[in-house]
Amino acid sequence: MSVRSYTVLAIASLLSCAPATSSTSTSTGVSVGGSGSTLTAAEIAAVNISDLYDVIHRVRPNYLRVRGNSSVDTTLTGASLFPNVYIDGQLLGDVSSLHNIIASQVKVVHYYNPAQGSIKFGTQNKSGVIEVVTH
Repeated sequence: MSVRSYTVLAIASLLSCAPATSSTSTSTGVSVGGSGSTLTAAEIAAVNISDLYDVIHRVRPNYLRVRGNSSVDTTLTGASLFPNVYIDGQLLGDVSSLHNIIASQVKVVHYYNPAQGSIKFGTQNKSGVIEVVTH
């Protein structure tokens, strides 16, 4: 078996062990606490909150979780334990920068786990990425 086959098998095994998360719906029908990696403009508008951080905190709180230092990599400290925020492809800052984004101007929000974030946005994203798209 090739190294690539072992890698694919290992990834498949890890994904099959991922815990399921549950979500509940609000009276507006918006899923709260969902595990989805995409937050749409319709979901954002449904909660009627102007601060994007507060929207994400209510609808997808798992995006804002500390990812923790689960390896021997000791470079993750403080704010770097949280996902970085990118807006329209440009680094904005840490999760607190979401307070500066008006939710009604957002088209979609994507969450990328640390591996996905490092592949798409670079290896400095060891705690994941929250990508905000406004156009």
